[in-house]
Amino acid sequence: MTEATSLAVRTDTASMARVLTVLQTLLWGIYLWALVLLLLAAADYGGLGFWPFASGGDMRDPKDVLPLGDGAGQILHLPVLLTVLFGLLPGALLLLAAIPLLIAQAKSGRMHRMLLVSTVMMGAVVAVQMTPFGALVREWMLD
Repeated sequence: MTEATSLAVRTDTASMARVLTVLQTLLWGIYLWALVLLLLAAADYGGLGFWPFASGGDMRDPKDVLPLGDGAGQILHLPVLLTVLFGLLPGALLLLAAIPLLIAQAKSGRMHRMLLVSTVMMGAVVAVQMTPFGALVREWMLD
């Protein structure tokens, strides 16, 4: 492989790593925001007796609990709803796509570290979404 070809491959890998890092960070960031909203709702309405935390607890509609407001507030919360409901498959795909890039960029560098942190966070979010708690959060958002 010539030096120019090697440079092109490294540049392409770095740009793919950047795109994956941004997409993963966006997805897990929105999911974490959904969990923060859930915790705020639980703090306002009964603590850990709030429904997603305790079966048979206080079950309130997310529209009543979350400070959505009218119009713009509901539009701003749309990504949260979509991520909680449909984020498992894109999250898993982004996680799988990052693994070869992490292996290809095995050297220590800033982009590698950012991709590694983002991939670990994405893995944690995918794991939470696959638990019974993740299913309760999805069910609560569907209510």
